Amino acid sequence: MSEAGGDAAPGAPIDSAVRRKLYALDVACAVNEMTIGDHNWRGHPPAQRQTPIRGHGVGNLTEVSRARWHHGIMKRTKRIPICKAESVPVNGIIQVEAHGKSICVLNSGERFFACQATCPHEAFPLCEGVFDGETLTCLEHLWQWSLIDGGDPRGLAETRLEMYPVEVDADTVYLTA
Repeated sequence: MSEAGGDAAPGAPIDSAVRRKLYALDVACAVNEMTIGDHNWRGHPPAQRQTPIRGHGVGNLTEVSRARWHHGIMKRTKRIPICKAESVPVNGIIQVEAHGKSICVLNSGERFFACQATCPHEAFPLCEGVFDGETLTCLEHLWQWSLIDGGDPRGLAETRLEMYPVEVDADTVYLTA
């Protein structure tokens, strides 16, 4: 569907009014620190990726992917610094405070994880547990969770662990929302 409300064939040229709107959106997104990543339009058939819009900083968007971008597929990424990467040793755990919550940050050596700070069983501090790079074990009653599987319970554990998305940029670990 084109901006004017009619149907447009994939790859059809986009008129100058639409290009101006896209440029304005692109500028607004840059100002608001919004990002466009390839992940937002992967999977479209090649016919829908033809005839890119060029010259206005929007990238390789087509009528179809432009509509997806315009209608909210693109989202704002909020990053909150929670600790320095070097402060969490390999297979180590530290506890930090973020937005009034206690969070455990764990380093597997290859990636970082963040989860709730207390065991869901009896609120024992998980930062006093053991982490082998994949599985977190609470030492109070030996409940275990697979962090690479999103906090799924292992062994005696009956409840999933609440996980938080994190990313590392330079030497800082960020909580992403």
